[in-house]
Amino acid sequence: QRSNGKKRAASRASAKQKLTNRGKKILAHRNPKHVENAKKALLLLGASHSAKVKQTLTELVKLKKPLCKKLSRSNPDIYPFETGRAGKLESLARQNDCSLFALGSHTKKRPHNLTIGRMFDFQILDVFELGVDELTLPHEIDPPPKVSSGVGLKPAIVFTGEEDFDAQEETRALKNFFLDFFRGEILGEIDVPAIDRVIVLSLRTGFKSLSFRQYRPRWMRSKSHPLLPRVELDEIGPRIEWTLRRTQLASEELAKTALRRSRHGAEKKKKNISRDTPLGDTVGRIHVGKQPLDNLVLARPKALRGAANDPTSKQGPSSETGSQSEAESHDAEGSTSQDE
Repeated sequence: QRSNGKKRAASRASAKQKLTNRGKKILAHRNPKHVENAKKALLLLGASHSAKVKQTLTELVKLKKPLCKKLSRSNPDIYPFETGRAGKLESLARQNDCSLFALGSHTKKRPHNLTIGRMFDFQILDVFELGVDELTLPHEIDPPPKVSSGVGLKPAIVFTGEEDFDAQEETRALKNFFLDFFRGEILGEIDVPAIDRVIVLSLRTGFKSLSFRQYRPRWMRSKSHPLLPRVELDEIGPRIEWTLRRTQLASEELAKTALRRSRHGAEKKKKNISRDTPLGDTVGRIHVGKQPLDNLVLARPKALRGAANDPTSKQGPSSETGSQSEAESHDAEGSTSQDE
């Protein structure tokens, strides 16, 4: 009976391991690719949260749709900054196939807290902690916007402010996170009128204050430049003021692994061959070693080569010409004697 029970348990385990066609497609979609898929974001709430943080996550969902997944229930025991206590967050990201996350929480020590970060192979890569100081919803803007932002359209992202995002390593990584979060699908080309919104992120004095604004561009004719349109921006919201609290960047080994790219489809570099950019011609360079010019054998004409090798050829033409000249001289003497 025990052996039969073990066999049944083994058969059940093997049945669970078998995949359907849908499961195979999902796993194939998650496999590494040369051109990666669009990054999805997982938005969730912590054990305790405030209304301001919850509304901030709702606005981020509107900006990220359809590449996002929001969990409505509270999720305790998630601490991305503490080693060994982020396993639940990584498992949720694996279940929902998300490489970006945003966690909203609220405590006495860190009120209105928003933790954002990225993952590589469903392991936390880098984490940023922001405090939500102010939040202005679109309908609270004066005057209220007539049209809201579209779903799934490409925005133009502008990084500006009193401080440069590339001046520090933490703000540079934060800039890369926002690019991954808002860029959506990766496209080779895009039509300029298809840009339906402009996202402006401003970094202020001290690298600690960050503001978020969103505008709707209006394309109008320009009298001075007929070919270039005149652009006017209308604010559509939301307005968010953040304070940068903590950052945790990836280790060197994990960062190198995450930035590694496959060589599939890449053009192999040909040695000593370059392309002339103005004309597009291919230019090749040939390296010739030092030649011994003292022992260099020069080419000789074929006629001289044959005359030098054949000794009879020297006497033949000269004897014939000599006999002809003697005969001509005898004929000339005979003619003179007859005349006399």
